[in-house]
Amino acid sequence: MAAFLYAVFNVLNKKWGGNQLINMFLYIGSGAVLAFACCARKGISIPGRGQIAGLLWFGICINALGFLLWVKVLQQSKIASVANAAYFTPVVSLILSAVILHESIYPSSVLGLGLILGGFLFQLLYIPNRPPSAN
Repeated sequence: MAAFLYAVFNVLNKKWGGNQLINMFLYIGSGAVLAFACCARKGISIPGRGQIAGLLWFGICINALGFLLWVKVLQQSKIASVANAAYFTPVVSLILSAVILHESIYPSSVLGLGLILGGFLFQLLYIPNRPPSAN
């Protein structure tokens, strides 16, 4: 469901235009409704002050602000170029988790990272850029 909502969010912003704040509200709001519906089936507890602060930080600063910036970049550049930036997320997360959290870097993590970056490089170097179709 998350992948579907994210796809709809990107289509609303790139293909159909629309107001970014309204699209963001629809995306995050529908996700929140679905999350609460799932939690209601299992029972939900009232979060404490620290948890509410964390949820607000995560919801507003991390998700909403991050997605709004992502949408701005998508609207002002080629989607394929922007999508390639997502391949660097595993690199950054692996480095940050090792440096900040002092987590171990396992050989399987390095292998997975190599496969991801290898696929990115293969796509970049060996798949020709096709001109956009005239539809």
